[in-house]
Amino acid sequence: SDFVRLADCAMIETVVDHVLFSFVDVLLADFTDPQHKIGLFEVAVGFDDDGMIFVPKLDDFCAMATRLADDVIDLVSRIPRVLDARGCAEHCDSAAYASKFETLVRSLPRYRNFMNAVRAKFADDFDVSRQHNGPNFDIVRAIYEASRTFDPDTYRLEDDSYATARKEFEQLLAYQRDLEKVRTRDSVGTIEVTSRQLKQ
Repeated sequence: SDFVRLADCAMIETVVDHVLFSFVDVLLADFTDPQHKIGLFEVAVGFDDDGMIFVPKLDDFCAMATRLADDVIDLVSRIPRVLDARGCAEHCDSAAYASKFETLVRSLPRYRNFMNAVRAKFADDFDVSRQHNGPNFDIVRAIYEASRTFDPDTYRLEDDSYATARKEFEQLLAYQRDLEKVRTRDSVGTIEVTSRQLKQ
């Protein structure tokens, strides 16, 4: 009975170590690698009433990280344990009281630190990107606001003079020049900020 429990504990410890290694030493290390030249995830820039927004949002990225970790934990939780082996059942009757793999992993400080580090990395990249790209898209905000209030039907009913039409045409040319100055892509840590939709 003691040997069966020992073998089960050794197996669980090995699996837990591999899972945490894949989380911390592979995934988190990749997220925080300063050598990345481009972002790992694409984020589109947009506007709302409060200013510049990113799609997907920061909360979406944090939820994605949680789902990824949950999927890995759920997958390895299906690995048959030594205590579940038919030949071992007669020697150990306490399998039902053994620690559940998913409970064990989530209880470890190293796992919690990993999840906090991933969320913090995403939050930092979004914050830096917002500060870095804000001035870049200020000129586009004026175009966005103009397009929001523009009504083609109302415009057709207006009887504009030549001078007014010329002024509007010059404004459109100025908007076009401003759009050409805007960078279409910018890498900040894990995210690749793209403004393709703004320029369409």
